[in-house]
Amino acid sequence: MSNAKDYRYLNQSGCIQVPKINDADEYEKIKAAMHVLNFGAMEQTIFGVLAAVLHLGNVQFVKKAESSSGEGVDISNLDGEFFLKKIITISRKKNKILIFFKNSC
Repeated sequence: MSNAKDYRYLNQSGCIQVPKINDADEYEKIKAAMHVLNFGAMEQTIFGVLAAVLHLGNVQFVKKAESSSGEGVDISNLDGEFFLKKIITISRKKNKILIFFKNSC
């Protein structure tokens, strides 16, 4: 991950760092607790979903020009599009959109 200030969902308050709290130490404590609780592979999934949500917050959409297929949107920032292609797969089935997180997060 990058710096917290790089994520729209985290930087809106302007308070990125809390005095007397070491984020790296807290992260290690969370990982240790997950290990004690036997999270195993689910730990990677949880962090992958968190990363996906943070990156989804940075994706910018623009309305597509109208076409024969109807309305829609495009991703306007290439970094967001590149990341999304690496972490998710989108499938359409019976008027539903399914989003699958890839295990490579």
